[in-house]
Amino acid sequence: MAEIKIRSAIEDDANTSTQLIYMTMGSLADYLLGGDDEGAAKKVISRLFRRQKNRYSYQYTNLAIIDGEVAGLILSYPGKVLKSLNFPMVESMIAVSELPQLLQFFYRSLPLIRIKEAAADEYFINNMAIFPKFRGQGIAKFLMNLAQKRAKESGLNKCALTVEIKNSRTVELYQYLGYQIVDTIKVERLNRRIGFTGLYRMVTSFGE
Repeated sequence: MAEIKIRSAIEDDANTSTQLIYMTMGSLADYLLGGDDEGAAKKVISRLFRRQKNRYSYQYTNLAIIDGEVAGLILSYPGKVLKSLNFPMVESMIAVSELPQLLQFFYRSLPLIRIKEAAADEYFINNMAIFPKFRGQGIAKFLMNLAQKRAKESGLNKCALTVEIKNSRTVELYQYLGYQIVDTIKVERLNRRIGFTGLYRMVTSFGE
């Protein structure tokens, strides 16, 4: 197995990191961020990644490196940080979006506002993705263990994440890594418009 190295992301990692973040969102990113256009959605993610204090910022991102190449990404932070990013996220969207795109984002995001993704006593994994050619090398487990380490450094002993219900392969991976489904989140408007099946909220606890 190749050696996996971890480094903090920087702004210049935007292109590669955008590809990985988009892999975890797909049609939801197109609908919310891109006005139903993949290229536009990726452009917004890239711009957000380069900024601080939003849920897709480089400052919360770690990259897995194999033989000098980015193999995967994990974007995570304490649950209390997620809550504190609500207003800065709005500011960032205003900064990176055209007015029609911005208004559409606010309207389409309304059904998601009350969704609970993480509690204050949980460490939240916003995005985790591995490029296909690097899968099967233990990188996902490595990154998820890194999240637990970051959680402990933050004084927390639980990690949380959300995953689309229809993404059964990823759900099984997280269950294998010790995560349990604690809530099922359905958003009927998104189901009607883009076939979004909803989310499982999954949590794992670990020792001190």
